[in-house]
Amino acid sequence: MSRIGIKLDGIVINQVEFQKRYGSFFFKRNPRSVQPYVSSFRSMFSCTKEENDKFWKRYYVKYCLSQECEKDSVDVINQLKQDDNEIFLIVTRPFNFRNNWRDYFSRKFLEVWLKKHQIKCDEIIVCDENDISEVCEQFEFNVLIEDKIGSAINASETVQDILLFDRPYNQGLEEILNITRVYNFKDVYSQINSDAKVRGLSRCKDIKY
Repeated sequence: MSRIGIKLDGIVINQVEFQKRYGSFFFKRNPRSVQPYVSSFRSMFSCTKEENDKFWKRYYVKYCLSQECEKDSVDVINQLKQDDNEIFLIVTRPFNFRNNWRDYFSRKFLEVWLKKHQIKCDEIIVCDENDISEVCEQFEFNVLIEDKIGSAINASETVQDILLFDRPYNQGLEEILNITRVYNFKDVYSQINSDAKVRGLSRCKDIKY
């Protein structure tokens, strides 16, 4: 059995694609002109904090409730859970830390979304992106699935196996022994199988698609 931390936004949900699609409409720009090698909305559109806040005020509920999952993510996460692994979903959304009405509804939106997609997990961890390495140490993850290079490198000191989910904004990482790039959720499942075997753990069953 492994304790697996999975970033929700950026991996299970392709947040950058959402930002690109609706940000282009919001600013009336051609999507091809958007900077593809960054993950933050402000960097993608070179906008002010006020414009960033205005965008998320308009589209945050839509993002929370209607955004689709990455291909095969639900099947793989639920299969990993069925294989007796412990699954921890890591949420780093901006309105999840303020203990106000936005925080309350943000959590409720997440519960509705998870139920809609029938994603099974042991625990939901809400934290800031900068605190992920501390979360990994606290929850003693064996595996972390991450999309940000900085978080992956910081967590590599405490997590045995880190799977860096391939995105345009995380290219150029030099080889690090315990960080492996994965390209889709089938790749995630295969890699966890392989890593579990190396660690002497029970191998996950073959997933059926």
